[in-house]
Amino acid sequence: MPKIMSVSKVQPEIFKLLKDVSSGGEPVIITKRGEGIAVLIGEEEYKSLIATIEVLSSPELMESIRESEKEISEGKLIPYKKVFEKT
Repeated sequence: MPKIMSVSKVQPEIFKLLKDVSSGGEPVIITKRGEGIAVLIGEEEYKSLIATIEVLSSPELMESIRESEKEISEGKLIPYKKVFEKT
């Protein structure tokens, strides 16, 4: 669950908050006059969100994922050792 903090409370704690979110801590929703204006998240979480959005936005990738899930449910799997065996 993200923390919710006003701008005035974030300012004196910014370095602690940056340390927390950069090490995987909960996001911080920053408010001004009771309204959310920004979210503080770590860089790794941001990169992960962007990558997820890119995948979900690609019809080709989503179709490939659906096909893979269907093949898995049908038992069409290749054993790990066979994938990496030397030919």
